[in-house]
Amino acid sequence: MRASYRNYQLYKKVRQKFAIYAYGLLAIWLLLALIQWIFICLVDPVRELFEEASIACVFTFILAFFIFYFFVYVEKVRFINGINFLICILIVELQIISLFALVARVQWRDLLTFFVICVLLLFIFLYVSSLLPQRADLTLDVAVLFISAFFSLLGAIYILMYRFLITENKPSRFLSHGALEFLAFELYISLMILTFVMYHAQTINGNRFAEMQLNDFLLASVILFHDFLIIYWLTFYWQYKYKPFTSDEHQSPASDDEASTTSTENPRWNVF
Repeated sequence: MRASYRNYQLYKKVRQKFAIYAYGLLAIWLLLALIQWIFICLVDPVRELFEEASIACVFTFILAFFIFYFFVYVEKVRFINGINFLICILIVELQIISLFALVARVQWRDLLTFFVICVLLLFIFLYVSSLLPQRADLTLDVAVLFISAFFSLLGAIYILMYRFLITENKPSRFLSHGALEFLAFELYISLMILTFVMYHAQTINGNRFAEMQLNDFLLASVILFHDFLIIYWLTFYWQYKYKPFTSDEHQSPASDDEASTTSTENPRWNVF
């Protein structure tokens, strides 16, 4: 009995160390992304460069997509010391660069505010997942999780098509009807991803039916970073079209033309 208890205590310490590594790396990826995105927003020559180089950002996304796919499914690569870390940095950096074309078209106040909101949501759900009792083990009921994700995706895709094909140009008092449909779409997708955040957190924290390998913290951090990205990508609709946290006098000259064209199509709202 004592030996079993000692083994369990040792396992808990190792698992906690693994979780610290995974969440610590996630924090590094997020900080790395924020620094570069803010830099793009604030330095006008760089902003203008990436406004014109959107195709390069698409290319980096496609490249990151396939490298990430390779990294997930080729397990041996994940355990080659040095190579695994370099691949993770490459994936993260390519995903950061892939957003430059969008970042160059928004204001830093909106970018930063939505970034903070998404990070808070991410870590709130990470924390909540650790508080769930054993009977709420998401790793045990993966089928239920994927069925829920399927229905979320089903509703989201229908709403997205409805938004673009039917209600795009209908006026509304505060937001266009198209924006309301996009909000519903965003909520569907975000809730689905946040559910997967909780699932991933439980596989990281351990003491569940399914757990990540104790030396796979690099993969854990990159998966959580992509969970964040999906939620954050969706906020660029609001950042670009409505700029809710940037008053008119704080807009950069580069966005004046865009603001003048979008303001006639969409009612402007912000917190100021």
